[in-house]
Amino acid sequence: MKRIAFDRSVAEERIAFDKQIAANERKAARRELQSQKYGMFLRLRHEVERMSQDADLILRKLEETIRTKKNQLERLGPEDLLRDAKADYVQWGDGLSSGEYGLSLGEYNELEEAWRKIHFFSRSNIYLLDNLRMGVDDARKKETWCLSNLDEDGRVSLTRMQVYRDSCRTVQRGAKLLSDGLKLAIKKLATLADFEDEKDPT
Repeated sequence: MKRIAFDRSVAEERIAFDKQIAANERKAARRELQSQKYGMFLRLRHEVERMSQDADLILRKLEETIRTKKNQLERLGPEDLLRDAKADYVQWGDGLSSGEYGLSLGEYNELEEAWRKIHFFSRSNIYLLDNLRMGVDDARKKETWCLSNLDEDGRVSLTRMQVYRDSCRTVQRGAKLLSDGLKLAIKKLATLADFEDEKDPT
């Protein structure tokens, strides 16, 4: 039986070639993952900024309505309050419902998509994302609570409206915090991509 000569140089070239292929595949996978993260972070940041603006519009209307009612109550005496059991009731007017601006968990697709790809995020941003999702859900529940307790004239108690106001404020703050966190993550990814391009432009 004829023996096949072993060519060390050919084997070493083959090993080096295989290693280079593997390295290129890892680099391509890493860049693809970074690209996916970058796109998601940008879309999500745009969405949470819009959410913060939506919540701010509702808050302004709520604050104005609550402030007006409190001023009215301050001018009433004890007898007036006893005569009218609904003296502290507030008209549920235009601009108070979240649906008018889209403050609904179902309306924000990127928020839910981000939750499904939670492994893309740092621990701090996972915490902020979770808080915002819970905040939006709570605001919707508080809104439903108010709407289900309107009287025959379309009014709700001042206390209920204040609770709803506080929930909307939580959403506004949570959206701002997550937006700031995403801004840092986006900058970090962009810096990393620039560094890798300079190191290996291929």
